[in-house]
Amino acid sequence: MTATNLFLLAGHTPNQPGARSYDSKYEYYYNLDLKRRVVRTLTKRRSFVSVRSPEPHLPLGDVIRWVNRSYKPGDLLLDIHFNFNHPTATGTEVFLHPLTSPKNKEIARSMVWGISKQLEIPVRVAEKHREYKFPDESALGTLGIIERTNIPAILIEVCFMNSIDLPKYHPEKKRNAVATQIVEAYRFPTMIRDLDPKTERRV
Repeated sequence: MTATNLFLLAGHTPNQPGARSYDSKYEYYYNLDLKRRVVRTLTKRRSFVSVRSPEPHLPLGDVIRWVNRSYKPGDLLLDIHFNFNHPTATGTEVFLHPLTSPKNKEIARSMVWGISKQLEIPVRVAEKHREYKFPDESALGTLGIIERTNIPAILIEVCFMNSIDLPKYHPEKKRNAVATQIVEAYRFPTMIRDLDPKTERRV
């Protein structure tokens, strides 16, 4: 069995770090910190997945080309973001391609509801009974990492970087809990629990 690749991105770059939070830190700081926590969680669980990440300085266009050259059937992509510092907004939201697979939609649903529960913030939706949004429903009206890649992709906006949401995310245990929710949403098999170590098949 070939391990699934998870293309794991921390949105933005050191040169284009995104929006600034109410505590004066840039979005890239939070994206990168959560990405590292996700990797640590996967490692602790010995999840049967290989994490792939681009060089941190690459602009979005180069990242998209790298993903399209590198991915294989069965691979997945997660792009981690935090929403801008809108002073009165609250909530978590997740974006998908309209034609993505039912499996990817279920992963997104599980992820966004898990984060909502951990941080005690609402799930932001465009339509009732649809927990995920499409790129044209984003603040930008387009999301290149979803629309210009061929891999099943999820872009998560964990919470707003304002004084309403971010203090709920700040405690160490909450950051780790969000990372755990992200990993659990994927339900990757693990070397110990779900796979026979000799045959690498589910048991």
